[in-house]
Amino acid sequence: MKVFVNNKVYISNHDIKFLLREHYSMPLIVLLEIDDRFVEDYDKLLRSKIHDFMSFTSEEAEEYFKGLDFIIDYNEFKDKTVDELKFEQKIYEINKMRIENTSPTLSGYNVQEAKLKLAKYEHIIYSFDELINYKEGTLRFNIPRQYNKNDIKRLNFVCTMFNNGKNLKCPETR
Repeated sequence: MKVFVNNKVYISNHDIKFLLREHYSMPLIVLLEIDDRFVEDYDKLLRSKIHDFMSFTSEEAEEYFKGLDFIIDYNEFKDKTVDELKFEQKIYEINKMRIENTSPTLSGYNVQEAKLKLAKYEHIIYSFDELINYKEGTLRFNIPRQYNKNDIKRLNFVCTMFNNGKNLKCPETR
């Protein structure tokens, strides 16, 4: 899942793992940001919680992730009902079945393209499952959210109260 807020793009670890597992082409800036976080221990990424999010701040990363239609955009689906999400998911399930039941050469794909297309559909279907479970309250994860000016004022007030009246800003609002 991807979330665009506060001049950042947040990508779930599940999606990052998918991109790496499928050897999906990524811009160097994205690879470097992933590498900077996990340079010491790539197993750390494999062990990380799939519902955690990794943030990217570069415009190139933002444009790259906007173009990946197999990573669902939370902002696009956050206001939909569970039934609407299930309907969207069903469309992907039908398309996946079409590819599974058609010879790759007849569908216009070579075998590798067909396998990648199937993997993308499976990924989207799984992501819809996660979003549906989140909406139903059976799955919890922290969706990055947009802070407006009132939120930031409130956070700064709370930080000031907890810092003995010193006007210190919270790290998240700097």
